[in-house]
Amino acid sequence: MRLLYVSQYFPPEIGAPAVRVSQLARLWREMGHDARVLTAFPHHPGGRLYPGYRRRFWKGFDREERDGVQVYRTWIYPAPNRGLLRRSASYASFYFSAALRGALLDFRPEVVIGTSPQLLCAAAACWIARRVSARFVFEVRDLWPESLVAVGACTEQSWLYRRLDGLASRLYEAAWKTVVITDEFRRRLRSRGLPPERLVVVKTGVDTERFHPDATPARLPRLDGKFVVSYIGTLGMAHSVATILDAADLLRDRSDVHFLIIGNGAERARLVDQWRRKRLDNVTILDQQPWEAIPGWLARSDASIVHLSRSPLFDTVLPSKMFEIMAAGRPVILGLHGEAERVLREARAGRVCQPESPAELRQAILDLAAEPDRGRRLGENGRAWVLRHASYRQRAAEYLDVLAPTPVHA
Repeated sequence: MRLLYVSQYFPPEIGAPAVRVSQLARLWREMGHDARVLTAFPHHPGGRLYPGYRRRFWKGFDREERDGVQVYRTWIYPAPNRGLLRRSASYASFYFSAALRGALLDFRPEVVIGTSPQLLCAAAACWIARRVSARFVFEVRDLWPESLVAVGACTEQSWLYRRLDGLASRLYEAAWKTVVITDEFRRRLRSRGLPPERLVVVKTGVDTERFHPDATPARLPRLDGKFVVSYIGTLGMAHSVATILDAADLLRDRSDVHFLIIGNGAERARLVDQWRRKRLDNVTILDQQPWEAIPGWLARSDASIVHLSRSPLFDTVLPSKMFEIMAAGRPVILGLHGEAERVLREARAGRVCQPESPAELRQAILDLAAEPDRGRRLGENGRAWVLRHASYRQRAAEYLDVLAPTPVHA
């Protein structure tokens, strides 16, 4: 098949959308399909173009090969991941730029996949698919505009919500297939009236060859001899990383426990300010690291946290970082309920605590620190579970069955 994946985010950016698109496109190429990617110049989440791309950015369009995949780069207004107006301008700029770039491609896809968030990215993919008479697949990684309400960015009565909800409805109607990443997403969209035969689940995966228990641990002398609890990922409104700092405050008297926070995002400046004001010497905060370095930081961790704010909508999500931690053989401390909790309990791969509860997070950390053998068993369980159920090789084959007019792995 000839496949075009349209995504605003792609490596060297890190984060779930970039990783998913790059992994699936690479594996489809290895399986003999012509999978290509249309994406923006890398700038997320800080709003600054990555080194090596500044001169190419001013050309407007560019092309490169990454892991054997042809990647078409297109212009975007590079806004940081904060501030509604600037982010909206960034989203809109990618829509127009990607639609234009798609019209000029030297490639005629049979299937065009548009991944969301954000919705205008999927709208550009829909436009390209119509122009080249390809099948349009709407990939839903977050429910928009519902997620904006969950983080307080708008209300259901707002003009923004109504416009985005209308756009989402048009994309659902136009899609040959809608691919979601959780069973709960499928249930919600079924209740919205989407035909079940056009609604498919292809869950989050993990590169089990890159993320594994024998990775070389990252070196940071201040962590030597400590029980290290990490949080690695986006520092955004949805993640309530302030809860982790509050738990660290409750553990000041435990000199053997150290927190490691790695990432960037809209809340980073506020979190750093909180860290400094509270003088949390038991916390180290590092800037975003390359995706290739994350296995080493997980190898340096004794446990790793996955956390989201308290919201019924977030009970529908399945964070990709949870699978990376499990593949690395480390126990997960999960501040989340719903589908993610069910998976973690099925895998017997960690501890669950209430979202936004520093006291419960503190207790989960103390329990794991007191029983290192138990932590190792939980990590081994997690590794075994993702090898059986969640490798990206499995996900790539599942997705191909969805994309083919006739299933290829029936």
